[in-house]
Amino acid sequence: MLRHGPARAARHAPAGRLGGLALLSEGRFRALLASTGASDLATAMRVAAQSWLVLELTDSSLWVGAVAGVRAVPAVLLALVGGVVTDRVDKRALLFVSRLVLGFAAAAIGLLVAWGQIHPWHLVLLSVAGGVVIAFHGPALWALVGDLVPGRGLASANGLMALTYNVGDMAGPAVAGAVIAGAGTEVAFWAIGGGYGGAALLLIALAPQRRPASLPAASILRDLRDGLSYARRTQPLPWLCILIAVTSVFGVAVFPLIPTYARDILDVGASGYGLLAGALGAGALAGAVAISAFGNHPRKGLVIVLSGVVWDAGMIGFGFSRVFPLSLALLFVMGAAGAYWMNAAVTAFLSVAGPAMRGRVMGLYVLAAEFFPLGWLYGGALASAVGNEWALVISACGGTPVTLLAYALSPDLRRV
Repeated sequence: MLRHGPARAARHAPAGRLGGLALLSEGRFRALLASTGASDLATAMRVAAQSWLVLELTDSSLWVGAVAGVRAVPAVLLALVGGVVTDRVDKRALLFVSRLVLGFAAAAIGLLVAWGQIHPWHLVLLSVAGGVVIAFHGPALWALVGDLVPGRGLASANGLMALTYNVGDMAGPAVAGAVIAGAGTEVAFWAIGGGYGGAALLLIALAPQRRPASLPAASILRDLRDGLSYARRTQPLPWLCILIAVTSVFGVAVFPLIPTYARDILDVGASGYGLLAGALGAGALAGAVAISAFGNHPRKGLVIVLSGVVWDAGMIGFGFSRVFPLSLALLFVMGAAGAYWMNAAVTAFLSVAGPAMRGRVMGLYVLAAEFFPLGWLYGGALASAVGNEWALVISACGGTPVTLLAYALSPDLRRV
């Protein structure tokens, strides 16, 4: 458990929040942040290199989507088990092993490419391995943040974690593309493996967590039932799980439509598509910077509602926009709103989870969030059936009413 660092800094922080600069002064959190930044960069590079390699092997966008989406299957099936394991073991060790596994898997793909023995099913296995790791890595990472940072510093801590993710998400594809073009696909996968290995080594600066004198006697199944029972009776966790899952499907519907708008509606081509995607990422980055520097609003439920409504309104506006600068502005605002929404949701999960249940609660978060790939499938299918504009209107109408209903029916969500 943390003895100094953020706990000491919290006593000197402004009331109601612990800023990102104060958190960066604490060595253990700084080590976790650096490790996560390296892991996020490696993950973004892996997704880009994997997609490029699948396209080269199959010349099929269906294969590209299938390989990317298959990771959700093990992540959803094992997320709750990952939460149980997180509550039983040293979280740092679990993160260390998870990142090493991803590193070795990426390096192995690089060897297969170099030997000329790579096949699409190898990349399916890599994606599945990534999904398995997410099921254990996600709960362990967020639960460890909750262990290291005092309650009022969680918003800033999550903002810094989101900042590393957004930087990695924006830089990773560019780095992967440059390495592939300059040195070859196999070197890109070796670099990815090295990135994961470096991320694992950075965790050494985190001292092992002190464990109870004896491990829990209950079975994993019993711990799983206890975790679900805890979540069911601990408000507003049920509503938070519903909101995460709903947003992961309906709110994501805009993503598969952005290329279509760039090419066919706004007529700005591939370069314009890059700017549209970049505007969304820049908004998310700006939101993460603001949160890490200044914290988030203390009423997380209100932030979830307001940012969700802004996102859905932005989707509708983007759907009917025929002016490129307006579309860029809308996506930027959506990105910033998304950063505030995600920060508030993660902080709400962590703030209501007791230390003994933190891993299982964050396993539920990972489970709900991994509906994300279904949102891509849903958005593309709905747009094909009813058209782009109405697909976004219907999606917004699927998300905002549920959010408002949850806020109206749950006093705990209004208080959190």
